[in-house]
Amino acid sequence: MAISEAEQRLGRLLEGKVAIITGAGRGIGEVSAQVFSRAGARLTLAARTTAELDKVAAKVKHTGGEAIAVTTDIANPQSVEAMVKATLERYGTVDILVNNAAIPGKDAYIEDAPLEQWEQAIRVDLFGTFNCCHFVVPIMKRNRSGRIIILSSTAIHNPIVRKTHYVAAKTGLVGLCRTLALELAPYNITVNTVTPGAVDGELLVNYMKRLAGEQNKPYEEFRKQFEAPIPMKRFVQPEDIAYMEVFLSSDLARNITGVEIPVDGGGSI
Repeated sequence: MAISEAEQRLGRLLEGKVAIITGAGRGIGEVSAQVFSRAGARLTLAARTTAELDKVAAKVKHTGGEAIAVTTDIANPQSVEAMVKATLERYGTVDILVNNAAIPGKDAYIEDAPLEQWEQAIRVDLFGTFNCCHFVVPIMKRNRSGRIIILSSTAIHNPIVRKTHYVAAKTGLVGLCRTLALELAPYNITVNTVTPGAVDGELLVNYMKRLAGEQNKPYEEFRKQFEAPIPMKRFVQPEDIAYMEVFLSSDLARNITGVEIPVDGGGSI
C-alpha cells in the first residue's frame, strides 16, 4: 500500500506503543495494521485465519515494523485470554486495543432468520468486543493509561434491510463504548467508536454484486446507485478508517472519549 502525503505528515504518532488489532487478516484490519506500524506501534494481529494473519505480519515486518500474529476467535473468551497473554509475553504491556473484528452474517428477513444466526452475530460482533475489553482493561488500569477503539457501522443510523442481527449488534457497541468510557475515564483510558460508512473493498463489492444480480442490474450501474446518496459521492477507503483510529489512539485525542465518529463521506448527515 502506497504511503499517502497525508500519512507522511502524521509522522510517528504511536512510537513505541503496543497495539492489539482484531480482525487484522483482511480489509480494514489489514490496512490498519500497516498504518499503525508506520505510525510507530508494535502490533499483535488477531484473527481466526492463520494464513491471512501470517501474510499481514510478514508485510509489516518487511517494511521495518514489529508484529506477532496470534490466531484468535474473539467469540471465545479463552482464545482472547491466550492472545492477550501472548501480547504480554512479547511486549510486556498493551496501550491500544482496536476492536475491528466482526461478521456481517447472512441476509435474512426477521421471520426467516434462525436463532443461531442472531446468536452468532451477537457472540462475535458484541460479545467478542466485550471479551477483548475484559482481558485488556485490567492492564490499562494498572498503567493508568490506554486507548480503546470500537468499530461500529453507520448502518446503525441508516439500517439495512435483512441485516437486523448485524445492526442490533453494532448498535449495542455504541452503548458499550459510552458506558465503558465513563468507567475508565478516572484511569486516563479513552474509549471511542468509529463508524465506517460504505468501505470500498472485497466485502462491499461482493455485496453489491449479489444485490445487482438479484435485481438484474449491471454491477457498475448498481455501484453508482450506491454512491449517489453519499454527499462526497465516493466510498470510504480503508485507509480513512485507519487514520481516524491512529488519531484516536494518539495523545492528540487525549480528551476525546465516549463519542461515536462516522467516517462515511457525510452519509449519516
